[in-house]
Amino acid sequence: MGQKHSKVKGSRLPVIQSTDTHGPYLCGVCRGIAGWYKDDLISGHFACEIDRRVLQKVDHVPTRDQCSLCGLISRLLEGDDDHDTREPGKYVLVPRSEVQLEGEESGEYAIWAVNILGRDERAQARNYPESDYCMGLTIHKPWNSRELKEARNMNIANHRWKQGLVLLAHTDKTGSSNRRYSGILLDREKVDFTVVRRWIDECLQHHPRCAANTSTARPLRLIDCGANKIVSTPRHVKYLALSYVWGPPNKGRLATKFSLQVAPRVVKDAMSVVRSLGFRYLWVDRYCINQDDPIEKKQQIGIMDQIYEHAMVTIIDAAGTDDRLGLTGAGTHPINPRAVQPSARIGDDTFIYSMRDAPFAVRESKWATRGWTYQETLLSTRCLIFSKSQVFLVCKTTSQCETIPQVPRLAEYDPKYQVTVFNLFDRKMREDRFGYEFPSDGPVPDLLSRINTYQTRELTHDSDALNAFQAVLSRLELRSYWGIPFLTGRGCEISENTEDLETFGTDVTAAFVRGLAWRPVTHQSENTRRRSVMPAWSWVSVQGVLVDFPQDPGQRKEISDWVLRTWDPVTKLSVVDSYKSEDKVTAITSVTSFAQLWRGNNGQVITSSSSFLKLEAMIAGVTEFEVHFDEEDWRTKQKARGFRITVTGNEDKTRSAQRDFAVDCVPELFEFLRLEVATANQPLKFANPGWIVARLNHKAFTLGSLSPDMLDDSGEPVTTPPLWWATQFYLVLRPSTQGVWHRIGCILDKKLDNPEPELEDMRLQTLILG
Repeated sequence: MGQKHSKVKGSRLPVIQSTDTHGPYLCGVCRGIAGWYKDDLISGHFACEIDRRVLQKVDHVPTRDQCSLCGLISRLLEGDDDHDTREPGKYVLVPRSEVQLEGEESGEYAIWAVNILGRDERAQARNYPESDYCMGLTIHKPWNSRELKEARNMNIANHRWKQGLVLLAHTDKTGSSNRRYSGILLDREKVDFTVVRRWIDECLQHHPRCAANTSTARPLRLIDCGANKIVSTPRHVKYLALSYVWGPPNKGRLATKFSLQVAPRVVKDAMSVVRSLGFRYLWVDRYCINQDDPIEKKQQIGIMDQIYEHAMVTIIDAAGTDDRLGLTGAGTHPINPRAVQPSARIGDDTFIYSMRDAPFAVRESKWATRGWTYQETLLSTRCLIFSKSQVFLVCKTTSQCETIPQVPRLAEYDPKYQVTVFNLFDRKMREDRFGYEFPSDGPVPDLLSRINTYQTRELTHDSDALNAFQAVLSRLELRSYWGIPFLTGRGCEISENTEDLETFGTDVTAAFVRGLAWRPVTHQSENTRRRSVMPAWSWVSVQGVLVDFPQDPGQRKEISDWVLRTWDPVTKLSVVDSYKSEDKVTAITSVTSFAQLWRGNNGQVITSSSSFLKLEAMIAGVTEFEVHFDEEDWRTKQKARGFRITVTGNEDKTRSAQRDFAVDCVPELFEFLRLEVATANQPLKFANPGWIVARLNHKAFTLGSLSPDMLDDSGEPVTTPPLWWATQFYLVLRPSTQGVWHRIGCILDKKLDNPEPELEDMRLQTLILG
C-alpha cells in the first residue's frame, strides 16, 4: 500500500540537502521557535508532544535553501524502521495548523520532548532529581484518537537508543552548564579517554554482573604496550583485548612472524588506547598465539571464552574494513577523524544529534560480518567500540555513548531496556550462561538464536568454521559434537541425571541422532556456499543458511498432554576413527561409540579428531530429481520454488513415493548438476542421480489428555479418538570419494493419524558419512 502524503498550504518550504552544516540559517517556519524548544528541553520532566510543529513530508520544495533545525530533526528519521532513508531532504517542519491529511496515512511525524530515561529506569535511578532531568527531542507517528495512550508509551520507552535524540548541548553559553546530564558536541579527532576511564571504573564498582568473573585461564603471551614488545603473561595481570578485521596477507609480516615493528595501524592504535586508559598490556590473537604451532593454537582456542571474559576491556574496531585504517579519534598520527556530528547553532545555543545506538553502528560495519568477531563480543565483559561516528562502552549490564557521556546510575538494570554485549547483535537472546537470566523458550531456541546469528557471517578460512563458534558452544546448556547438539525427545539437556532418558527410552546416541536432524529453513542466495573442509552432516559445513532442529509436538506443552508412543532411532551411529578403501570396497577398521565420547569429555564441547560417522540405517534409492523454478532468473537469484525426489525402496522399482526435500546448499547442487537452462513452470528432471535417502528416526505421538476447555455445545467434555502425529526424518545423501557419503539435504515427514511410514521395502545398510 502506497504512502499518502499531506498537503502543505502555500508557504515556501526549504529542502535539506545536508544536515552537517553549522550555518545559522532558519526557515520562516523555524525562525523564533528555537527558544520554545529550549524551554521544553530544560523545563520538561516527562514525555509530551510538542504540538506547535510537526515534521512533514512534502513532494515539491525549492532546492536552494537549508534550514539547520529542520535538517537536524530530520536526522531522527534514520531510526524509524518504516522510513525510506533513500529520500533525504523531503521532510521539513511545518505548523500543525497548515497540515491537511489525505486518508488515514500521512507523512507526518509528531515531535516529542522525552526524558533520556524511560519510566521504569527513572524509578531505579540514583541521584536523578527532577531538577537534573535531561530531555531530548524525538519523533513519532501521531496516533490521533489514541494520543493519551501514546503519551504513556512514549513515557515508558528508552529513547536514547535506536533513533537517538536531539539534545541541547552542554556549553557555557546555553544556560545549562550547571545541569549534570546533557549532550555534547564531539571533537572529531579526539576521544575523551577520561570519560571512557570513568565508564570503566563505574562498571567495576557498581555492576555486579560484570564483576562476577570466574575465568581462571590466561593467555600465554601479551603485548607490553610500555616496552613495545611481546612478553610472557605475568601473574595477576590486567590486560585489554583487541577485536578487529584481519587485513590481507603481508610478506613482510610473515617473514618477521608478525613483529610489532611491522604491526598494522589498528594494533598500534590499540596500544595507544591501552596507555591512554592507564593500562599496560594488550592481547591480540595474531600476535599472542603462535599461528605456526597447531597444538598451542588448539589449546588457546579452547580457552578463548575465558581470555576475552577475563580482559578488562575488549577494544573493537567497527569503523575499518581491515587492519590498515586504524581506530577513529585515537591512536597514532595522523588521527582518523570521526564522521561529522549533525548539529545546529542557533544564537548562543547548540542543538546536537546524539546519533543512533551501538547495535546500529555495529550492524553497518565490516567487522560485524566476520565470523570470529561474534564470540569475541559475546564473551567479553566490556567492549569499547570505535565506530565511524563515536565511541561506545557496552558491558554485561548496560552501555554508554560519547554524545551523552553521563547517564544516571540505576539500582537495577532491566535487560529489556538495555543494550549489552549479550544482545548487541540480537535483542531476543537469553543470557543465563553468559551472565544472567533472560526469558527464552528453552535450550533449543537459545542454541538456534546463536547459530543463526553466526551463520550469516564470513570467514577467511573455512577450517575455522567450528573454532570461531566453539567458545559460544562451550557456554550453552546443550553439549555438542562438531556443532551438533545432543537432544532428548523434549529438547532438554541430556546428562546422567536426566530423568527423560528413561522416560523417553533414549540414550546418548539417539540424542545425537536427533541433533543430526537439522534442516535449512531460509531462502538461499548466491552467497550461500558449502565449506568442503567441514563434515557435510553438520550445519557448520554451510555458510549463509539459517537452520532449525525438529521439535516434538509436545515440547511447548505440559508433558502430560502428549504421550510419546514410540521412540525408534532406527539407526546405529558411532564415530569412525579409521577406515580403508581398496578395490571400491570400504572397510571400517576402528570406531568409538558416542557413550565413550560422552564419558571421555568433561566440557560442553565434545571433541574428536575424526569427522566421519558410521551410520547403520534403513535406506532407499533416489530414481528421479526435480527442480521447480519461480518466474525470476534462477541463474542470478537461485530462487528455486521447490525440490522433489522420487524414492524407490524395492529393487524391482515397482513401488515408489515422491517427497519434497530441503536442500542444504542450493548453489552447490546447481553446480554439481551443471544446470544451465531453466523455464518457469516446467521443472527440470534428472533420472538416477545416484543418491539415496537414509531414515534417521521414526516417532509417533498421541494426545493423551483432554484440555478442560475442550467442551461441546452442551458443556460436556468432547470425546474423540486419540490423535496420532507421526514424524520421520530422512537424510538425502550423494556418493563422494572412497565410499564416503555426503549430506545434500533432508526430508521431514509429518503425518497426522498415520503413525506408519509410507516409504516401504527399505533395506539396512552401513554407510560412512563425511
